[in-house]
Amino acid sequence: MRLLLGEALRGLRSEPAAAVLSVIVVGLALYMPAMLYLASRAGELYSKEIRAQVKIRAYIQEDADGPFDGLVRQLETVAGIRKVTFRSRDDLLEELEEDLGEGLLAGLPGNPLPRAIDIQVWPSVATERGLDSLAAAIGRFPGIDEVAYGRAWAHRADRFFAQVQFFLGLVTILLSFLVLAITANIIRLIIRTRREAVGVWLLLGASPLYARVPYYVEGILTGTAGALVSLGLLFGTYRWLHAYIPTLEFFTATEAVVFVAVAIAVALFGAILAARRRIVPL
Repeated sequence: MRLLLGEALRGLRSEPAAAVLSVIVVGLALYMPAMLYLASRAGELYSKEIRAQVKIRAYIQEDADGPFDGLVRQLETVAGIRKVTFRSRDDLLEELEEDLGEGLLAGLPGNPLPRAIDIQVWPSVATERGLDSLAAAIGRFPGIDEVAYGRAWAHRADRFFAQVQFFLGLVTILLSFLVLAITANIIRLIIRTRREAVGVWLLLGASPLYARVPYYVEGILTGTAGALVSLGLLFGTYRWLHAYIPTLEFFTATEAVVFVAVAIAVALFGAILAARRRIVPL
C-alpha cells in the first residue's frame, strides 16, 4: 500500500501545474453546489421568519357575552397555536386609526368594530393547508363569528418556496454530476499522459486493479484538496454575504466533514470510472 501511495504522490509531483489546476477546478466545481445548498438553507430560515409573523384574527359574535378569558384559554390548547390575545373594540379602533389616520374616523358616531382574538401560529403550521385546517378548527368554537387570515399569501408563499427549493435541488444535482465528470476527465487525462508507465506495470505482471489503485489515490487526494479549497471559498463568501443575508449560515463541523467525505467519494467514483475504462488487461 505504501508503494501505491508513493506512486500516486510521485505522479502528482511530476506534474505540479496539472495537479494544482485539477484541485482548483474540482474546488470550484464543488463550490457551486455547496453554495446553492447554503443559499437553500438560508431561504428555509427566512421562510420560517416570515411564517412566524403570520396571524389569524377570529372575530367574536356581536351578541356574545364576555368576559372571554375562557375562550382564550381554550384556543391556547389547540395544536399549532403559539399565542392568543384578546382585542377589544377600542384596541381595533386604535389600530385602524394608526393605519388610516385619526382624521378619517373622526366623523364616526361610535365604534362599529367587533371584538376579536389575534392568534399567532407556529411557523410549521403557517402553510396554506395548515392555516385552512387551523382556521376551520377555530371557527367551530362557540362565540366565533368569522375567521380571517392571509390564505392567498400562504398559497403564493408555499408555491414560491417550493419552486425555489426544487430549482436549487435540481441545479445542485446537476453540478454534482459535473464534479463527477470533471474528476473522471482529469484522471483520464492523467492516465493518457502516463500510458507508457501503465504499460510497463502491466508487462511486469501487475494486475489491472493494482495499476489502477494509484489513480484511485490521486482521485482521493484531488477530491480532498478540492473540498478544502471549496470550503475556503465558501467561508469567504459567507463572511462577505452574512452582513446582507442574516439567515445565511456556514457549515457546522459535522456538515464540513460530511462535505469533504462526499467530495472524496465523488472524486473516487470518477477516478474508478476513468481507470476502469483506460487500464485493461493486455
